[in-house]
Amino acid sequence: MGSERVHHAPPGATSLPSLIGNDIDFLFAHGDHSYNSVRADLENYARLVRPGGVIAFHDIVPGRAESVSGVPQLWREIRTDFESVEFVESWKRHRFGTGIVRTLEDTTDTGDKSQAR
Repeated sequence: MGSERVHHAPPGATSLPSLIGNDIDFLFAHGDHSYNSVRADLENYARLVRPGGVIAFHDIVPGRAESVSGVPQLWREIRTDFESVEFVESWKRHRFGTGIVRTLEDTTDTGDKSQAR
């Protein structure tokens, strides 16, 4: 299938230096659920995802803070800024759900892979 690689990055940007220079196809963000941490993960790691790659966020369904914290808030903020899709069995379960966004296909105009296309 090619040269697929899987990287596990702990919450925050502590392992960012080890990933620089890699074009990641699929980034699954599922670490610290606080809003600030999820926002920081998006800002720090999105630039490592190749143009047209995808970033997935788990726990996008609003619920109790101890279960989902700031993930649903960030998801609401970014889902319309990107080409996105949601995988949710029920919005009434008060947690779970996965949201996926696609990065820009061509970043030459903006230079920022985390922006919408």
